[in-house]
Amino acid sequence: MAHPMRVLYIDHTAKIGGGEMALLNLVRYVDPNQVKPIVLLFEEGPLADRLRLAGVEIHVLPLDAAVAHASKGSLGFGSLRQIKALWLTMRHVTRVASFARHRQVDLFHTNSLKADIIGGLAGRMARIPVIWHVRDR
Repeated sequence: MAHPMRVLYIDHTAKIGGGEMALLNLVRYVDPNQVKPIVLLFEEGPLADRLRLAGVEIHVLPLDAAVAHASKGSLGFGSLRQIKALWLTMRHVTRVASFARHRQVDLFHTNSLKADIIGGLAGRMARIPVIWHVRDR
């Protein structure tokens, strides 16, 4: 029998919101014969605790605060802060790609806008397919 597909679920936050509750339910109820869920968060928090209680494999790869606290409205080319944030983001992308290769991930499933960007680039870098789950208003 073939091994279950190793899916890396990525979310930038460990705060509890609608998207994070949906992620928790998704990884809690996937068929373990088909999918081995691995969750990668960019911070510690209540979601990480709930995932651990559910017995889900969880890892935290902290995202630099300059990127973690940037809002989508602040993204642009108008200041040097964006250059620093871009450099920090690309460094994180490289770390996520390396993590995924090391864990022999078959598929990325991103769960938030920042995770979509970082995970999308990391998936491309690692040559791993990505499902972008856009949860935004």
